[in-house]
Amino acid sequence: MINKNIIICNWNEKGEKIVTELHSPLAAPETGIIVIAKPRPANEEELRHNYQREYSNVEFREGSPVNYNTLEGANICKAKAVIVLSNDSLSNGDAEAGLIVLAINTLWKKRIDEEINKRIKTSGLHKDELREKIILDEHFVKPRIIVEVMEHGKMDHLKDAGADDVICAADYAIGILAQSALNEKLSDVYHDLLTYSPGTNEIYILNEPFLSEWIDGKTFREVSLFFLEHRFNVNPAIPVGLRRHGKAIINPKEDIKCTKDDALIVLAYDIPDLVKIISEK
Repeated sequence: MINKNIIICNWNEKGEKIVTELHSPLAAPETGIIVIAKPRPANEEELRHNYQREYSNVEFREGSPVNYNTLEGANICKAKAVIVLSNDSLSNGDAEAGLIVLAINTLWKKRIDEEINKRIKTSGLHKDELREKIILDEHFVKPRIIVEVMEHGKMDHLKDAGADDVICAADYAIGILAQSALNEKLSDVYHDLLTYSPGTNEIYILNEPFLSEWIDGKTFREVSLFFLEHRFNVNPAIPVGLRRHGKAIINPKEDIKCTKDDALIVLAYDIPDLVKIISEK
């Protein structure tokens, strides 16, 4: 498996929390992080001093993430994921976020086209067939683009621009406030789920080939009962839903049948050892 970087475009107070979460021992502590921001954060030295482990593998680059040369210099097309934070210095940061997303997708498509031109004469494949093959190669998979949006009404526009996930922090905050008014200490539940630490649960989406073959043809109830009956005290995993065709189905009302194209959504303390769970039955 290729260890690709995660790139953060722009910087605000949320960036500090994102870095510490990503470099938690239970998340992706060895993954390199490149931050593209203009200007560089004023408290960079303070962050490196106070969080030496978390920032040991973080590189700050000064530049505009809208600029093609800046993005290419960071090898944006080879990144595992790109997080686009809102630019607080602009009155319309969502518009700039859209331009960043378009720029990333343009550069990635350009890279794919260049690779097609290299292989077309020797591959014996039609151009479209070759394109389908290349984009499945782990060396050429498009980086996932996650965007922070300030205005809820701009979410669809950013998805149309090519963003894979669009997060409106205000929406989540309002939802938590409202639900907490009706359910005491509900905020503690969200905090547990959204924080990487040895004593908290996180949500994982699992789609390894080994699991895909195993769940194919089983009902969600059968899968859930199996995980319940084969719990491990160290890291018990609880299925909570499926991801199907890019959409999450949480706690399905009907006992739907799983397919090999589904991903399993589970609640666990760490990434479950699927081989151990499924093989020891």
